[in-house]
Amino acid sequence: MALFFLVSGLVSGLWLGRGGSPVFLTLLSIASLFLLFASIKQGKWRGFAICFAAGLALSLLYSLTLVGIGDERVAGMVVKSSESYFIIDRLGFRYYVKEYGHPYQEGDLVRVVGEIKELRVAGYESRFDFLGYLHSLGARMEASGESELLLGFPLRLKRYEDAFLSRFDEDARSALSALLFNRRDYDSALVGRASSLNLAYLLSSSGFLYGGFLRLTNRAFSRFGEKAGRVAELAIACLLLPFCLSKPGALRVFASTWLRGRMDDRLARSSASLLCLLALDFRFAYQSGFLLGGAISIFMTLCQSMLGGLSKGRRKLAGLAIVQLLCLPAAICFSGGELHLLSPVYALLLSPLLSLIYPLGQISFFIVPIGMPLDFLSKALSGALWAFSRFYPCLLLPAPSDELILGYYMLIFALFLFFEIGERRRVGFASLLAISSYAISLCPALNMLSGEVSFINVGQGDSILVRNGMRSALIDTGGSLGFDMAEEVILPFLRKRRVYSLDYLILTHSDFDHAGAKDSLLDNIEVGEVVDDASRFPVFLGDTRIDNLNDYGIEGENESSLVLSFHLGDDDYLLMGDAPVEVEHLILNDFPGLKADILKVGHHGSDTSTSPELLLSLTPEVAVISVGHGNRYGHPDEQVLSRLGAIGADIRRTDVEGTITFSYPFA
Repeated sequence: MALFFLVSGLVSGLWLGRGGSPVFLTLLSIASLFLLFASIKQGKWRGFAICFAAGLALSLLYSLTLVGIGDERVAGMVVKSSESYFIIDRLGFRYYVKEYGHPYQEGDLVRVVGEIKELRVAGYESRFDFLGYLHSLGARMEASGESELLLGFPLRLKRYEDAFLSRFDEDARSALSALLFNRRDYDSALVGRASSLNLAYLLSSSGFLYGGFLRLTNRAFSRFGEKAGRVAELAIACLLLPFCLSKPGALRVFASTWLRGRMDDRLARSSASLLCLLALDFRFAYQSGFLLGGAISIFMTLCQSMLGGLSKGRRKLAGLAIVQLLCLPAAICFSGGELHLLSPVYALLLSPLLSLIYPLGQISFFIVPIGMPLDFLSKALSGALWAFSRFYPCLLLPAPSDELILGYYMLIFALFLFFEIGERRRVGFASLLAISSYAISLCPALNMLSGEVSFINVGQGDSILVRNGMRSALIDTGGSLGFDMAEEVILPFLRKRRVYSLDYLILTHSDFDHAGAKDSLLDNIEVGEVVDDASRFPVFLGDTRIDNLNDYGIEGENESSLVLSFHLGDDDYLLMGDAPVEVEHLILNDFPGLKADILKVGHHGSDTSTSPELLLSLTPEVAVISVGHGNRYGHPDEQVLSRLGAIGADIRRTDVEGTITFSYPFA
């Protein structure tokens, strides 16, 4: 158990130093104290305390350090390469470089000449958090400019991979590129079907397939002696390692394989393999692949006593159930809140097929081409995914927060502890309590005594949720040509806020960035009334009255944009839509006593809106700008930001903060 307490102390310290919400830090502190007490009981507290302190200090030091901001060049080794970007490492500090179609691969030495700045990328509410992903890889600065190769890695793996993949048809190419080389083609039908079923994680060069191939090699060569099996396993592990350097799961399996001859205890070996990865790069602790794979490895080892009395078949099924329980929060997160009820069954059915494709693909790549069987198996995989996609019942749930995920794993650990100490009755009671608590948290009745205004991060567009108790209105929907804004952003956010129907959908005007997702939204959620005309006001959400101040009938999309005013909680709101300065002056003349504690800045911060006269009259405490990062319009305008700063307004931007919510208990 000593190594287990070392790795748990280090990971706890690294996460506590990284920061988070007060609830998350409180839960993490409770979990850390529990582990400390457990280590004291086992007599291993010194190692836990030292590793915890080391992780905390390392994380705090790293989070407070940004290197190279303002420099004009940076050179380093490529540690992550994708089709549209690469990450270079210079003395432990990592830089993100966005460059489509670049020729670089892991191991290359590259120089970038241009500008070094703090990393910021475009993001959307409820969608994949790409910025968080880059941070987990250690990239917190961005280098933009001209790149050049200083020294290429001698073995050009990508060239060999491309030549190998060119022999196969589309299905086989998609499957093999993902399984063997960790290169997913998200435009392919096969990967698309797997993603829709929340099974895309199966199509990766993960520790599951890598470890399975190593075990198969060991068994095959063990016929010639135990030493032959061991040597063959290590040789294959080293041969395949360059193709999965970016996968924590595969690295963990490699370390565990290397340690097997030196450590007989499985828990010690699993913990030591995790420590090896953290010694290589402590930032592995922030990656979901490392955390989830490590948790499964350690938990399955701890559960051996629980499963020991079962038959072999039941033990495998129980093990699969435990793995699915541990993966449940990740599955819901990655699917945007969709819990596919049959995904575990589909994963079980596909596992044998994937376990055939992976070793045959490796043999075909390294030894002798066997294209026909691989084409057949890939078509079988594609056909199975197509058949599964015809029937995939799912529950629509809010994507779990970091606090809920941490609480979930704390509960799992507590249930295991109750089982181990013989308190099996408490296992059932605690499980029922947890399920009931989660079900209650989804109940819309919890909204009854509160209100909120949320400026949803829809990129370069507007979408605002106004809720007063059980009554709610969505003002604008945003829009995107690249994906369905309603299904991937708006609806998951509404589920997160326990809003399952809308009293009103209010459209300020018909520009695509305000109303582009209207049709999809209306197809997927019940809406009481669509309000898109000045004559339909006022509308009421309980005792909250929403008025439109722009009924002048001026021609033009922006000129006719609704300007909405309402009071909620202790604040007066004014939402300017895309109304220009001309409309602002008319409103000021007609409503001389107009107040606004919180102003939604007009036209995403364009200089065509937000006149000095408007700001001096309203003097808002908070100015919210709904804008997309790096937009081609240059929003928000520097003059507008200067005007807002001059009156002392607190400027809040969705491209910086994400979704911005103002909550009112007992509204």
